[in-house]
Amino acid sequence: MKTLLIIFLAALAFAPFDGSELLIVSTYQWTDDVTGFPVTCDKCPPGTHVVKHCTKDRKTHRACPPGQGANMTGTAYTDVKCVKCEEGYFSSEYSTINQCQKHSQCKDGERTIPSNDKWDTFCTLCKINSSGLPSSPEDQAVCDRAVMDYVSQYPLHQKKHKRLENAVRRMAKEKDKNVPLIDMFLTIQKSRALATGKSMKQAPKC
Repeated sequence: MKTLLIIFLAALAFAPFDGSELLIVSTYQWTDDVTGFPVTCDKCPPGTHVVKHCTKDRKTHRACPPGQGANMTGTAYTDVKCVKCEEGYFSSEYSTINQCQKHSQCKDGERTIPSNDKWDTFCTLCKINSSGLPSSPEDQAVCDRAVMDYVSQYPLHQKKHKRLENAVRRMAKEKDKNVPLIDMFLTIQKSRALATGKSMKQAPKC
């Protein structure tokens, strides 16, 4: 029987995250309200929406990508200014107004999955014994729930996210419950940390 860790990592291997999946660069056609001529506007990044359509002489404000916050909001004459989140802060979505947020602090007794500039700290009550395994069925249930919660926050393309979710659901049905689920957290975190070194495409202005 395959361990939950092997199944989970196999699913993750086919669903790498390089940041570019959050961005689908595309455009749409619009009629300039002033001139009546057609213009091509940039679509907003996922998670944002159009406030004003572009015109022949006016572009829309840019949206700061994950890992950056809006240091200065846009005006009719200036664009949004984005800054990289400092250590201890993060931004997980595209935004024209949101600043970087401070990482959450886990409570006493909680295990911590480290964060970075694109996602918050993940806290869990999943406990393991000296052998690296859950000590009881109750602890195993907590760890299973933590896996699902962690995967639900994983910023993947919808199809790849669904593939991971289905894999975890299959894991929960495995008869072998003595699996160190916390190891999955740490392994995923390492994979995501490596992904942060890859360049992200610039988001279309919005």
